[in-house]
Amino acid sequence: MLQVHQLRKDYGAETVLIHINFVLNDGEHVGLVGPNGAGKSTLLRCIVGQEQPDGGTITFSPRDAVIGYLAQSFYSQLSATVGEVLDNAQALFVSAEAELQRCTEALTATEDLASALSAYERALAAFDALGGYEREHRAAAVLEGLGLGAIARDTSVAALSGGQKTRLGLATLLLREPDLLILDEPTNHLDIAALEWLESFVRDYPRAVLVVAHDRAFLDRTVSRILALDSATHTLESYVGNYSDYTAARARERAVQVAAYKEQQEYIGQVQGDIARMKGRSVRLENVKTPANNPDMKWVLGGSQTVAGKLARMAKARERKLERYLASDERVEKPQERWGLKLDFGDPPPGGRAVLSVEALRFDYRAREEFRSQNSEFRSTAVAPEPRTENQRINDEVSSPVSSSAVSYVAQCGRLLIDGLSFEVWHGERVALLGPNGTGKSTLLKLIAGELTPLSGRIRLGANIRVGLLGQEHELLNARRTVLETVLRERAIDGTAARNFLHFFLFSGDAVFRSVGACSLGERSRLQLAVLVLRGCNLLLLDEPLNHLDIGAREHFEAALQAYEGTVIVVSHDRAFVESFAERRIGFEG
Repeated sequence: MLQVHQLRKDYGAETVLIHINFVLNDGEHVGLVGPNGAGKSTLLRCIVGQEQPDGGTITFSPRDAVIGYLAQSFYSQLSATVGEVLDNAQALFVSAEAELQRCTEALTATEDLASALSAYERALAAFDALGGYEREHRAAAVLEGLGLGAIARDTSVAALSGGQKTRLGLATLLLREPDLLILDEPTNHLDIAALEWLESFVRDYPRAVLVVAHDRAFLDRTVSRILALDSATHTLESYVGNYSDYTAARARERAVQVAAYKEQQEYIGQVQGDIARMKGRSVRLENVKTPANNPDMKWVLGGSQTVAGKLARMAKARERKLERYLASDERVEKPQERWGLKLDFGDPPPGGRAVLSVEALRFDYRAREEFRSQNSEFRSTAVAPEPRTENQRINDEVSSPVSSSAVSYVAQCGRLLIDGLSFEVWHGERVALLGPNGTGKSTLLKLIAGELTPLSGRIRLGANIRVGLLGQEHELLNARRTVLETVLRERAIDGTAARNFLHFFLFSGDAVFRSVGACSLGERSRLQLAVLVLRGCNLLLLDEPLNHLDIGAREHFEAALQAYEGTVIVVSHDRAFVESFAERRIGFEG
């Protein structure tokens, strides 16, 4: 199906990929893994022809194989409707279906029945060759599985959320049923139900699949081979099995390498010790002098000097042998400790035991815009925090009435995105917001952070609570600023200190002078974490924080969050993360 031979890709003087060789067979499902910046997305773009490699070959068999590619950041035709995008993805099928319908109608409206019947049979054969009515059922299952079944066909793509756009792109790709399905981070923006459906679809897909994913469970359940890109050597290694098999194999490889290196160092130390002893003995023998009152000892001195010369020659010969070994391919290199994300949220500033109170909260984007256009007195009902005692419940402090005009308008709106939500959060709690996409989880975080205004209800923050919002769309970042400028604007530190700090987030060398807009999505996620650390918050609002982080960075992030002593409210569809981290869950229904 696909053969990549000696592929090389450079960006100026920087080599990104070199000596890349692999074969992907028809029907094989392969996962591509590696740290952020290792070149995974670059390799995929080279395969689909969006970028030209600087060396090597990429061959498809057959040459006209249909390739389906979903990039990390997918944005479809914003001016089109959902129905138009879906029909374009199945253009041949839609055309065949329309022709069959035309021929069916012609059977009852023509006098030349034989010709009409012949045309109908040809149209039916073409329709069946493309999947026929079974394809319609599969298309409906794809849309339903990805949570798009309830979206009207005349909905503008521009009106969809970022997650819905990504899922629409995935749906159009799956509807094409390509010979080779290439997916770059397909699990981002998927809720748990859609993720489980996609797992099943990819696992059962009869054709070839090449997928980049940082969801460990997804890789375990969908692939039978792992291609691992090394960010240090820019090369690729192949491992049979799923992701867990790959990590076990890497662990065994490292254990063997560590043992071999240790044995080698012991041998080198022993040889160097022997050489030093021979040299020392040679020097001592060279320095032996004949006593002045005993000329008969000259023969002894001559023998000692002979031995000293022999020892010196032996030492030199062993030195040369050791040097040749150290310069040869037989030498075992020291196992490298890969520089990983060093994340520490630090000690949060002191705050009250009562952190957050949400009371009878109502919000809807459509209702908000309509209400604003009809009511010039529209204003926030959020209340600024007031001094209070440590043990006093926040609910007891809510006394201001909800705007009567807001209540009246809400009653006219029918079902709202968030309708009458109430809950409290206390110091140190780990709360997960769970539910399908589009049920208001991200919106709630923005309401708590003060980025949106509720229609009615109250949001109260506790005493001395400092909120930090980590948005899944990297809202904390300005694309025009450099990485270094972003950090310097957050805290008054000198450039050296800022660069040292960024090094903990894997930004080194000239990478700190790169604009945020030029950074990969994974790099932006790490930079957004750096900004959050600098802000020193005691209430973290995290919206899909694992999106775009590679597996190593995810593990460091999870460890840092476990050590954090503040309060956390998180939206995440990573099942393993939620299971291990969340102490409390708040469910949102579609």
